[in-house]
Amino acid sequence: MAEKPSYEELARRVQDLESVISDRKKIENELQVEIIEREKAVEELEVAETLLRSLIETIPDLIWLKDKNGVYISCNLKFEEFFGMEEVKIIGKSGDDFIDKKLIASFRQKDMEALANDRPIVYEENVTSAYDGHKELLEIIKTPMYDLEGRLIGVLGIGRDITKRKQTEIALIQNRDQLESILSNIQGITYRCALDKDWTMIYMSNHVDHLTGYPPDDFINNAVRTYGSIIYQDDIEYVDQAINEALKFGKSWEIEYRICHKSKGIRWVYEKGRGILLPDGSVEYLDGFIIDISRRKIIEEHFLQNQKLEAIGTLAGGIAHDFNNILGGILGLSELLQEDLQEIECSSDIRNKIDLIIKGGLRAKDLVTQILAFSSSKQEHLKPVNIVPIVNEILKFLKVSLPPTIEIRTSFCSQSLLMTDPTRIHQVLMNLCTNAGYAMKEKGGFLSISIKDVFLDQEMVEIQEKISPGRFLLLSVEDTGLGMSHELISKIMEPFFTTKPKGKGTGMGLWVVQGIIKSMGGFIEVASRLGQGSKFNVYMPVCNKGNDSVTLHSENQSLIGTENILFVDDENFLTQSAKTSLSKLGLRDLLDGNK
Repeated sequence: MAEKPSYEELARRVQDLESVISDRKKIENELQVEIIEREKAVEELEVAETLLRSLIETIPDLIWLKDKNGVYISCNLKFEEFFGMEEVKIIGKSGDDFIDKKLIASFRQKDMEALANDRPIVYEENVTSAYDGHKELLEIIKTPMYDLEGRLIGVLGIGRDITKRKQTEIALIQNRDQLESILSNIQGITYRCALDKDWTMIYMSNHVDHLTGYPPDDFINNAVRTYGSIIYQDDIEYVDQAINEALKFGKSWEIEYRICHKSKGIRWVYEKGRGILLPDGSVEYLDGFIIDISRRKIIEEHFLQNQKLEAIGTLAGGIAHDFNNILGGILGLSELLQEDLQEIECSSDIRNKIDLIIKGGLRAKDLVTQILAFSSSKQEHLKPVNIVPIVNEILKFLKVSLPPTIEIRTSFCSQSLLMTDPTRIHQVLMNLCTNAGYAMKEKGGFLSISIKDVFLDQEMVEIQEKISPGRFLLLSVEDTGLGMSHELISKIMEPFFTTKPKGKGTGMGLWVVQGIIKSMGGFIEVASRLGQGSKFNVYMPVCNKGNDSVTLHSENQSLIGTENILFVDDENFLTQSAKTSLSKLGLRDLLDGNK
């Protein structure tokens, strides 16, 4: 028989049982708390899933999830409505029974692309709705989807209807193209620029290259150069002040200034613009347009120059006529005195003095002839002339008179005739070649003379006054001398203007040349740059080869006989000289009662 446990043993066992019971209650309590927490977590997860599902269902985009084999796992309400099927009928299928086969192939290809690249892809697809048959352009995003452990679930797809957006984009593109087309037909440029010291261009239309010689991209955000850098240096301050003054009073501006074209030199432009304001009244941009007005400026300059020269010519012609009358009397009486001295004995000193008087008078007569030639006051003998022989004769003289450091080059490609006086052509060419030689006297160079036929259309002659389109003979005289500035070119045709030292030139040469060419119905163009020489292009209208000589004035012949001669002049000095000359021919003065 087993020995009964002692009281102490029983007490210890009871204590152990109480400890086990206590531990079990503790574990039960912990389990109860964990069960409660899990139930709470499940409830929260269900709420989150419900919220997420509700959120997905309210998104207006198509959302779907397929496994890696292309089988649908889930989709939202928008997807169900679009394809006309409930989710329960979609899940577990690959779409063969509700999506067009070609579209399924496209979808599958994009699924595989997203999986292969392991990154989202974006593309556009036209899809027809099974619900009502309407078409939508969907922007589709497909991306691989993984679970929390990193295992691949499949491909998540999102399709957004961008039909209206695409239509808007197309409309904007069409409007932009239309605007660009309109702007491309404007002979100038439209622009938008920032209000800063460089006039930083934000937009410029396509005619920039025509206006400046540079492409638009050169100026946009000052990529290569600033627009301010091509404004003519002397006009920068004016442009800046004019624009800022207009902005100060909230007005638009209209200005004319010069720019430096890449290859065509200085060009005149007209600009009109205004400031684009922010709500607070500050200037955000400057908008405007710029057009080339160089042709108009040339016409204006020609008009003003012609007016000035016409006035000078009229004045000079009037003075020359009066001076010619006086000079005629001086020369006439001097020649009579020279004849009288031959009949009497006198010293050679007296005869030399008379000769000098006559020589001086003849020089003055030549000067008057030049003035009358410009003012078209002197009539000439005109006939068809081939100027090549005249040029060859002048070349013989030039080869002797010009320094050996100047080489003459010629190119004669025309035998056309001009209706002119040969002496005038001689005068024109000698003046041009002499000036060219003077420009190269120190360093030498090349003097090039060329003759060729050209045809000038209406556009090419419209800036010239009273010049008609047609066939012209182009005489070009070019040198490699000092060259001229733009300001100097505008003055060289003025009478008495010369760059030569005092006593070396009268300033009449080019003035007379211009008068001669204008009287022929032609014109002169001058191109020059400092240090690069000058070129004078003389355009003269060609005449028909069959024309006969035209005599506008015939020389007076000596008339001896019984006829009466009536000589009238308001210059008494000239009538007395004529009376003496006619008396020597045996004619008598009917008004003289003594004869």
